[in-house]
Amino acid sequence: IVGIGINIGKTKFPKELQNIAGAVTLRSSKEELIANITKLLREFASNTSDRSYMQLYRKHFMLMGKQVTATQNGETVCGVVVGVDDDGGLLVLCDGKTEPTRIFSGEATVRQSNA
Repeated sequence: IVGIGINIGKTKFPKELQNIAGAVTLRSSKEELIANITKLLREFASNTSDRSYMQLYRKHFMLMGKQVTATQNGETVCGVVVGVDDDGGLLVLCDGKTEPTRIFSGEATVRQSNA
C-alpha cells in the first residue's frame, strides 16, 4: 500500500507544519500528474531489484537528522534519523545505543523540538 499526499500550489501552512510541509506547482493538469505518478509507481514496482533511485532519494530525504518517534510491530522507538538503508528502511539512532534501529514498516512521526 502506498499513501501519497501532495500539496499543490499551497504557500501557507499552519505554524506546526511550516518547517516540514512543502508544495508543488503544476505544469499540467491534476489528472496528468496522477497519471504520471501512477506510471512511475508501476515501473518502480515492476523492478524492485533496481536500487539506482536511492542516491537521489537520499539527496532529497527530509527526515535526516530529525528527532522521530517510530512504531513498528507494536514497538515504539524514539531517536534521531541517521539514514535510510538500501531497502528503504529508516535508520533511527536511539538514546544510549551505538547501532541504529531499522524501521521498515509502521509509522514515523517527527517530534517537535522544545527549542
